[in-house]
Amino acid sequence: MWSNLFTVAGSLVLATSTTFAQIIVGRFIMGLQTGMASSTISAYIGEITTPKARTTLGSLLQSSVTIGIFLALTISLGLSKPPLWRILLGLSGIVGLASMLMFRNAVESPRWLVNNGREDEARQSLQSLRRGADIDAELEDYRNLAKSSAAVFAPSPSTNRSKPGFISPRGATIMDILLNRTPHNLRHQLLVVTCLMIFQQFSGINAI
Repeated sequence: MWSNLFTVAGSLVLATSTTFAQIIVGRFIMGLQTGMASSTISAYIGEITTPKARTTLGSLLQSSVTIGIFLALTISLGLSKPPLWRILLGLSGIVGLASMLMFRNAVESPRWLVNNGREDEARQSLQSLRRGADIDAELEDYRNLAKSSAAVFAPSPSTNRSKPGFISPRGATIMDILLNRTPHNLRHQLLVVTCLMIFQQFSGINAI
């Protein structure tokens, strides 16, 4: 939902921009939206689909992104001249509004619900996703995964990171990770992934 709000806000800033600074701000907002959406959507698809369909839907997600970039570039050929470029930049806001409306029909991730101790809601979510199917085995798998995850992220008594002041990764914020307040050194992984995303954008691969 937040990513859709960023889409609408960013498109409004871009479509009504009169200065170069406004365009930079609008692009920054849209960049935040893209990062939020790309990470949450892939995780959401992985958590609501069956193991058999997970790979296929994951591939379709990436294919949809590529097709979307191609369509955006194609549409821009006819809307690149003033003042039509404002329409082009405002179209993303319409997509964001449509996504917000469709988001009302989406269910919470059953795996996330189990991880947060909300098994009754997880059962309802699974029942709506697997209508007519037996969900007990899958629900038990989610319980086992939650226990395994809790064991992995538990502070290790053999390290100094189990002392007070360190925060469980489940409740850690971005600042907690950057300041290395988690039992495991997640700051290194965060910086590596962030740099990879930055280098990908600077390489110009999306334009290709």
